[in-house]
Parts: sequence; C-alpha cells; structure tokens
Amino acid sequence: LLNYRDTKGTIPLVCPDLGKLEDALFEKGSFSVLPRASGQGEKSQFLGKFNNQSVGIGSSDELQTTLKKKQLAANLPPGDLYKRLTEISRTWRTSVEETGANNLFLSLGFLHFYESESSDRLRMAPLILVPIEITRASVSSLFKVRQIDEETRVNTTLIEKLRSDFDIDLSELMDTPTDHAGADVQRILEI
Repeated sequence: LLNYRDTKGTIPLVCPDLGKLEDALFEKGSFSVLPRASGQGEKSQFLGKFNNQSVGIGSSDELQTTLKKKQLAANLPPGDLYKRLTEISRTWRTSVEETGANNLFLSLGFLHFYESESSDRLRMAPLILVPIEITRASVSSLFKVRQIDEETRVNTTLIEKLRSDFDIDLSELMDTPTDHAGADVQRILEI
C-alpha cells in the first residue's frame, strides 16, 4: 500500500470525478469496465467494444457522461483489459473462498513521493481504498465493479509512513471523514 506499480494485477482507470464515483459505489452502483481502442496511446480517446457494446470517451464532458452511464474507462487495450480482469476476478474469488477476507480495492487518488531527498525512485501510494468485487454475468458480458459491504477507508499505512518518516501528521484521517454517501473524498484529498 506504499508502492503501487502497474502490473498484470492492476487496472489503470480514468475518472473525472473521484467523489462522484465513490458516492455511486457507496449507493450500490455497479460500473462496467471498458477498454481504450487498440493501438491508441495513453492520451487517446477511449473506445469500449465488447459484444456490440461501445462507448467513446475523450473530453472531460464525455468522461462525465460515461460516469453517469455507470461506465469506467480503463487505460488498457481490450485484450489486455480482458486478461487482467479475468485474472483479478479469479484471484479475488479464490482468496475470498479460502480466507473469507476481501483483498481487492479500487484506489482513489495517489500520493507521489520520494523516500528521501537523495532518492531518485518515485513511489506512488493509494490515498483512498474502496473495497470492491469484480463480477460478470457470463463469458460474453462486461465485467462489473461494485463496492462490497465494507466501508471505504484511507490508506492508514501511508498515514503512518508520513508520520514516522516525514513528521507529517494526518491523524485526523485515521477515522475516514464521511459525507452523505460514504467517504468524503473531496475533504480527504484537500487535507
């Protein structure tokens, strides 16, 4: 929880409003995960195509519309996204069956930092963790993300690291600030 890396066990998403996303997940909304068009770079338009379901995403307004339609844009081409979602879903399901504990989170916001002034290795740590599940109705349907019956929380490991290594006191976040629909994302990000 202190050193995020983009691996086959992660899905990078593009979201214009983290607060609205968290609120919708808290209210038991589920979101389809859509890929970007094959062969397009990071700054490309997104195009989700899966069994005749598609959405084009480019500008901030289009991303807002997509969020309203309960769709998330993944910054991965279709083949990579499908493989990652399949593997993450299987691993999550097995973990829950074997241990009874959820270990799958949607991270909202990241803190970029260096361990020291002399370090040249940039680290990324998630700020807010939303406990989720990834499911799909059938092999031919889109994967859906939804929050499980656990509360969204801040990354307490990061808070402790900032306190012990950098003398930054964010103890007010140890009890996650809330609003009318779960965590108060805007307030957390402002602190």
